[in-house]
Formats: sequence, structure tokens, C-alpha cells
Amino acid sequence: MTIDAAGAPTMSLRAEGVSEAVNGGAADPLTSNDTSPLSHIAESAAADERDNDRLAKLLRLLEQLGDDQADELLRYGSSLKWQFSQFAEGLRRFGVTNVPFTEGMSGVPEVTMDGRSLVNFAPVNFLNLHSRPDVMDHFVNAARTFGLATGGARISQGVTRPHLDMEAELCRILGKERAISYATGTLANIGFVHAMTNRQAWSEDMQIDHTDVVFVYDRDNHWSLWKAAEKLEYGRQLFSFKHNDVAHLESILKRLQRKRVVVVFESVYSVDGSVAPMHEIVDLCERYGALTYVDDANGFLVYGAEHRPFAKEYAGMLRADFIMVSLKKSVGLEGGMIAGPNDAIWAMEALGMASVFSAQVQPPTAATAAYTMKLLTQHEPEIVDNYLAKVADFRQLLTDEGFQLNPTPSIMTSIDVGPESKGMAIRDAFLERGYRIPVYLFPAARRNHATMRLILNATHTDEHILGFLGLMKEFRDKFDI
Repeated sequence: MTIDAAGAPTMSLRAEGVSEAVNGGAADPLTSNDTSPLSHIAESAAADERDNDRLAKLLRLLEQLGDDQADELLRYGSSLKWQFSQFAEGLRRFGVTNVPFTEGMSGVPEVTMDGRSLVNFAPVNFLNLHSRPDVMDHFVNAARTFGLATGGARISQGVTRPHLDMEAELCRILGKERAISYATGTLANIGFVHAMTNRQAWSEDMQIDHTDVVFVYDRDNHWSLWKAAEKLEYGRQLFSFKHNDVAHLESILKRLQRKRVVVVFESVYSVDGSVAPMHEIVDLCERYGALTYVDDANGFLVYGAEHRPFAKEYAGMLRADFIMVSLKKSVGLEGGMIAGPNDAIWAMEALGMASVFSAQVQPPTAATAAYTMKLLTQHEPEIVDNYLAKVADFRQLLTDEGFQLNPTPSIMTSIDVGPESKGMAIRDAFLERGYRIPVYLFPAARRNHATMRLILNATHTDEHILGFLGLMKEFRDKFDI
């Protein structure tokens, strides 16, 4: 986010002014080669004149800043070249004054903050399974059996039985040979890109070189994927195609036919809820000999069954070479996994430094994730079916009232509200009335397209939903939603 200085001098310039006023810029007499008394007198007079000019400049700067910023400038001096205070002041003007917190259990439909009960439309663990008694009991029992320690790095300290069970369950669901788990989905993405651009030579007969591999990204890929590729030179090792545009992707692959290419895209995109044409993308990549990597953070365990939406697209996803899943959304726990071919995943144990130099998810988390994955796919799949029906009804209520939603009817219900300042005003208005509503700003959303991203919780009541709808209707004219 860029915060304008509203015409005031930048912090770096202000700091330079202070530095000049304090240091004077005069030569150090201990290192000067000129020993003439007259030269010292002349230099001293010139230095006095420069100091007077700089002092006047400093006073003018202090007048421009105002009392609060002037006090801070005098207190911290040249450290203000980092511009933290200027940026923080911009955030406060923008309406970002604190981080929402919860005094009790987080991620549930009703939370408490500062003693107030709030209806929560922000939790990403939308099935609310983490508060289910049997799920909590499974976590507690696993904690007593396996402890809470992560055990350190995977390749050196190893993993526990729950990790292996969790990875095996993922392979069963996705039809892949092998899986590797990470503490977060972000680490999984970083580990994959690092492994696919790394070079290792452990002995003459055990060498691998991926330094010539080229990545092609969907432009709307999540921040974690772009973060993973930030060291790759754009236009040489990293390219991008227009969001969900298969024709544009093909135009890039044609130019890269002599390269080893990995195409990276998401299944369900988080802000607008759009779903990738995964069959078409995988078909195209197979034709051009490119590998495919799908980030299924948002749709994992929700889509894929033949009777659910986007069954065709998800059948295409299963054909991808590598699939990354996040446990955060449907499972409600922190962690990520990558599934794919046996030897490739085995090699990533050593190639992707995220698995060598970072710890695993806690054993009870792994055990509970495996339990929940079986719950949603084998024992109680109706949990997801009922949730999807509830989301469809929620979208229909908003559509019937004339609100413009994101066109893809996925679990993400998004409303573009316009400039960032308006988005923050809407957020604050809902909060004042007892509703915590997430509003995504640039860079999470496009600039000047602040987005209300509503994730309905499986245990939101009719009262919660109708209360929200009533406020939407009340705020329609006030904020031009």
C-alpha cells in the first residue's frame, strides 16, 4: 500500500536535514592536513555560517511537521529514514488502527472482543470442525500420546506416525503416490519452488540440476506463490499468463518449448472465488511437455465429488503432476502438504530446504487432520453437502436483494465495494453494529477495488445471516454498495 505524504517533505529528507544540522559537514580537525591558524579561523567562520543556515532550515522543517512529528524527529533523528512512522500514520488515517482479536475461542461464528459479542464472518475454517467435541477429543488424546513437540526438521529429526498417516490419507484422496507435509501452506509453496530451481551434487552418481527450470504463473496466484518465486528473474525464469486464460498460456508455452517448464495455478482463487479451467490447463501442459502444480488451498475436501459443483474442473486437477493442499480452510488446522509422484516427492525431502530447515506441524495436529479428512470423505460427507447448500442459499439471498456478487458461485462470496477508504468505512460500520466483516485491500485485492470476502460458517444461524442481510440493506444507500 502506498501512502502519500500530502505534500510534506519525505522522512528521508527530514532526516537528512537533521543530520546536516547536527553534523555540520565540517572537516574533522584531527584528520586535516592544513595546520595554518588563519585557515582554521576561516574554516571556523564558514562552519558557523553553515550551522546558522542549517539551524534555520531545521526550524522551518519543525514548523512544517507539527508538534507530534517534530518531537519524534528530535527524539529519533536519522532513524526516521526507515519511514515507519510515516507509514504507520498513513495506516491510522486509513482506518487501520488495530488487529482484531478474540478473547475466547477463535474462528467460531460468535466471538468476543473488548467484552463485546460479535457475529464473525471472518473465520476461514468454515466448517467449524475444530470446536466439535469428537475432533477436540482426538486432538487431546493424540497430544497425550505423541506430545506437542514438532521434533525439528523432517529429514534430520524425522516425523511421527500421525504425519505418515496424514500423508497417506491425502494420497488416498487425491490418487497420488507420495506426499510431504509442511508446517504451513506457504512453506509448502516455498519448498516446492526452491526444490524445482535448486541444484545439488552430493556425489558423482547423485546429482540434480533444476537451475534452468522456468515457471509460468497465473497472474492471480496467491501471495505465497509469488513470494516463493521472488528470486526468479521475470522474463527469463518466471512468466505469467492472464487469469484463467488458456489461450494466453499457450502463447507463452509456444515460446518456451525448448525449456523445462512448470505451470502454477490455483483451483479456487481466494478473493473472487473463481475456479480454474483445470482440464484445459492440464491438457495444454501435457501437449507442451510442461509439469503442472495446483494450489488447492481453498477447495480441498469441498469439491471433487461428482455430485458437487465444479466436478469436471476437479477431475482435471487430479491429473496435475503436483497438488498442494492447505489444512486451514476445511480441516480448520494449520499445515500444508504436497502430493505427487513417488520419486519427485522423495527428492523434495532433500531439495526443498523448507523441509530441511523448518519444523513440522505438531503431531496432534497431524493426527487430527487425518481424522478430519476421513470424516469428510468417508464417514460424514454430508457435512460438506449441507455446507454447500447453505452457501448457495446465502448467495441467493444477497442476489435477490440486488447485490452484485462475484460471478463464480464457489464458497467465496465477494462484493467489490470500491476505494479502500470506503471499504474500511464499511468494515467499521459493521463492527459498530456487532458484525466482524473482512474487507480485503490492495495488495490482497486490486487497487481501488476493496472487497468484502464473506466466508459463511457451517454453524452460522439464520439469525446471524438475516442480521447481516438487514445491515447490508441498511448500508446500501449510505455506502453505495
